[in-house]
Amino acid sequence: MSSDIEDTIKVIGTAPGAPQSKRLEISSHLKERIVATKVKALTAKVGERPGTTTATSNQLAHEKANTSASAQINMLTSLVKSLLKAMEGHTSAVEALKREHANHIEALTKTFAGQIEALKAEVAELIQS
Repeated sequence: MSSDIEDTIKVIGTAPGAPQSKRLEISSHLKERIVATKVKALTAKVGERPGTTTATSNQLAHEKANTSASAQINMLTSLVKSLLKAMEGHTSAVEALKREHANHIEALTKTFAGQIEALKAEVAELIQS
């Protein structure tokens, strides 16, 4: 009978309710399938010709940069033209003011010359009287 008890104890010791390790082990067959899938994926990526994809990306980036640069150049050209027109207008206004000032100076010079001559005549009369 002692052997029956030992068998019973052994069965109870391996009962499904006994605590088990939380760590799961992946079967070797599953590991091989995972590796095979990864190898296929990497092979497919290499076969895609990444140079073409990169070239297309670079081409799109260059086109976008060129479009942006063209827009900036157009804006700057427009601003420079506006500035030149404003400077021409300013230069014309400055030239007109210079002519106006020159005319005023000439008129004042004539007026002063006339007044000086008049004062000389008055001084001459006062001296003779």
